[in-house]
Amino acid sequence: MNIRPFARSFAFLLIILALTLTQAAPAFAVSGWGSASPLTMGRQNHTATLLSNGKVLVVGGDGVTGVLASAELYDLTSDSWSSAGALITARTGHTATLLSNGKVLVVGGLEGLPPAQNCMIQPATVGRLPAR
Repeated sequence: MNIRPFARSFAFLLIILALTLTQAAPAFAVSGWGSASPLTMGRQNHTATLLSNGKVLVVGGDGVTGVLASAELYDLTSDSWSSAGALITARTGHTATLLSNGKVLVVGGLEGLPPAQNCMIQPATVGRLPAR
């Protein structure tokens, strides 16, 4: 029985494993918890969506004034929040999904009765877009 092909394959797998284990951690990794700047408007029952540029889009939820339509964008590098426009309909308890085209689809939730209308947000441009 010739074990050379097996030995070569095994050595190759060991090299790949070693390279994988020695790669540096991503630049955004942190070692533990820390504080961040507070949202411009406090909220609960909102969504937070990690965008492909590393920023976080926070949408809707319940605030002290009631159900919110506002959206905010968090920038980790500057530890700051900025306005990201507003939803067409305020909502709480909804979902927000990052799509492959960079838009965020906001679906469901409540603004009271009936359920809120679906909409899409283009994080690169401040404003609001109806669902298409």
